[in-house]
Amino acid sequence: MDQKWPIGYTLNEQTYKYRLNQKGLNLNSKQTPNRVDSFWVTIQILSELDKFGIEPSESLYTSLLQQVGMNFKRTFPLKPRAIQYACFRILIDIVNKKFGDYSGALPYQHLDTALKNKKF
Repeated sequence: MDQKWPIGYTLNEQTYKYRLNQKGLNLNSKQTPNRVDSFWVTIQILSELDKFGIEPSESLYTSLLQQVGMNFKRTFPLKPRAIQYACFRILIDIVNKKFGDYSGALPYQHLDTALKNKKF
């Protein structure tokens, strides 16, 4: 195991290491428009699910809701509020199109309800 990054997890015979990126988005983009980048990455991944043959599922939807929560925590401080609302509206379209039949795990059902009922 690498001494510099001693924590490792094995998934599908590949090792992924978690570390805190001192130059990453979370630590360096406070109150800047760059905080919305995590939202755009999420949207890009969702737009390519079909390309990789990934079918919507309850577990995938729960993961999406978890990421949505994190993205909104990142974008919430951004002004004007229209930025937050635009992200919300884009997610509504994706959720209704790809995940309309799923509800997500219990801790995230408030997000599911908000998205499906368009309650910003």
